[in-house]
Amino acid sequence: MNIVIAGGTGDLARRMLLPSLYFLDADGLLPPELKVIGLSRQALSVEAFVGMTHAAVSERAGAAPPAEAFERFAARLNYVAADLGKPAGAAALKAVVGDEETIFYLAVSPNLFDAICEQLNAAGLSQAPNRVVLEKPIGRDGPTGDDINAAVAKAFHEERTYRIDHYLGKETVQNLIALRFAN
Repeated sequence: MNIVIAGGTGDLARRMLLPSLYFLDADGLLPPELKVIGLSRQALSVEAFVGMTHAAVSERAGAAPPAEAFERFAARLNYVAADLGKPAGAAALKAVVGDEETIFYLAVSPNLFDAICEQLNAAGLSQAPNRVVLEKPIGRDGPTGDDINAAVAKAFHEERTYRIDHYLGKETVQNLIALRFAN
C-alpha cells in the first residue's frame, strides 16, 4: 500500500503530513508494508527528500528524532519528480506505484485537482481500491467548489473521495489505513 503526497515538498507536507506520518510510524500505527511517496515538480533525489523529511520532523518535534526510529521511517520513503497534471507525470508515478493500492493525498492548490485527477484516471490510477484525499478549501466559493467536486468525481467515486481539513488530517489518514487492513 502507498500514500502518495502530491505537493510532497510543499509547506503542508513539510509542516504537517510528513511529520504526522513519522509520528504514526514511531508509535507503531502504520502497517509495515506502507510506503510514503513524495511527488513534486521539484527535481530532488530520494536522499534529498529523506533529508528534507528529517528536517521537517526535527522542526515539528523540536529536536532530531531518534536515529533508529527515523531510519525505519526513511526506509518507507520514496520520491518522484513529476508534474502530475500531465500525462508524463502520471506515467512516471504509475511506474513507481504499479498496481498497488494507493491513497493520493493532494496537498496542492485546488485549481490543480481537476488536471491531476484527469491524469490519474487516464493512467489507470483512479480505479478501486485507490482513493483520493482533498485538502480544504475546495474552491473559492460554492460554484468553484462544485466544479472541483465534479471534476474529481469523473475519476474517483464518491465513496473513495475524502475531503479534510489538514489540521484534522492525521486522524483521517490513520483511519484510511486502518479501514484497509480491517477488511
